[in-house]
Amino acid sequence: MGKKKVATASGEGEESTPESSQAKYANELQILIDSIDPDDYSDDLGTDIWTWFTELEKFSSAAVKAGVTYGKTLRNRLVNEHLEGLLPIFSKFTAKIKERDANIYDLQTTLAGTDEALMRAKIWTLEKENAALKAKLDLNEDVSSTMRDLLSKFDDLKAINTNVIKEELPSIIKQIACEDLGNTIKTANTELVEQVKINCNETRSFAQVALQAKNLPPGVAPTFRPPTSKPEGVLLIKPKDDTARSHETNRKIFVEALQKNNPEVRLRGIGKIHGGGIKLIAASLQEVQAVKDILLENCDGEVLEKYDIVIPNRKAPQIILYNVDKEVEEGALKSGLLAKNITLADGNNKPHFKIDFSIPARNTKYNHWVLSINPNKFSEIIAKEGALLPV
Repeated sequence: MGKKKVATASGEGEESTPESSQAKYANELQILIDSIDPDDYSDDLGTDIWTWFTELEKFSSAAVKAGVTYGKTLRNRLVNEHLEGLLPIFSKFTAKIKERDANIYDLQTTLAGTDEALMRAKIWTLEKENAALKAKLDLNEDVSSTMRDLLSKFDDLKAINTNVIKEELPSIIKQIACEDLGNTIKTANTELVEQVKINCNETRSFAQVALQAKNLPPGVAPTFRPPTSKPEGVLLIKPKDDTARSHETNRKIFVEALQKNNPEVRLRGIGKIHGGGIKLIAASLQEVQAVKDILLENCDGEVLEKYDIVIPNRKAPQIILYNVDKEVEEGALKSGLLAKNITLADGNNKPHFKIDFSIPARNTKYNHWVLSINPNKFSEIIAKEGALLPV
């Protein structure tokens, strides 16, 4: 019989068992090793697994033959010598799995980038766009049908509204347009009247002057024209001796000289003066000075020696103050006028008029007084109500 050794508290011990007992149990671990084919595993993992199990079988068989009871010592040897060797195998196996997964991912990415995959993606995108366009087309067809219905209704409304407008148009014009038209006509008439009044005081044309020179009436002229704010200019041409006393000859000489050298000259009138001379009237002092310059520059020197060509100083316009008490003296009259009318003097109380002389009235109780007026104030003064009349 075999020798048996009892295990201690630490787990160590030896036990001898009969050889017959060992022989009747099959070695399952060896059977498992024999069934391992390294080619069934990828790379060299099969060899590592077969080697590990072979070493485990040697350890186990030795322990069985020695009759060692499983304890702390056997456990620690099993872990240190065999079980720790499994961890590198598992790590290597895991690394292989990760590498395989990475290769699979790369292959899938490569396949996705092929022309066939791109074509499938494009086909899918086009099918989606086609569906969206078809939906829009259906919507447009619905809108088109609705618009056709609306257009027909609009045509009906247009025809109805046209008839209504034709019927209501006369009343609309009567209510709105006529009132505006009346106001416009009224305004135009007012402006026309004002323009006619202005035209009455404007410069006469050369034709009117020529007709007047031939003693032909150019038309009905007003008997009195108030002086304008811009005084007329007068040029006097006086003969120096008896050889040039013919008024008609003198007028012909100087009018022809003006027409020849400056046809654009405009004269308001041509009059006679004492001694056969003539008086040329222009619109302003500047214009009459221009006429004088033209005559002096272009007329023959021998002709000019026979005449005095002068622009006289402007005479102040005069008014008559009628029926003033005879007892009122000149000084009292002046003081009274200034006291009653502040517009008859400037800011420094300098009068705009001058008392010239008095004229006996028919009624011996009164006198008429003649006053010379500042030309710039003449129109303003005679426009006031009262017994003021131009001389």
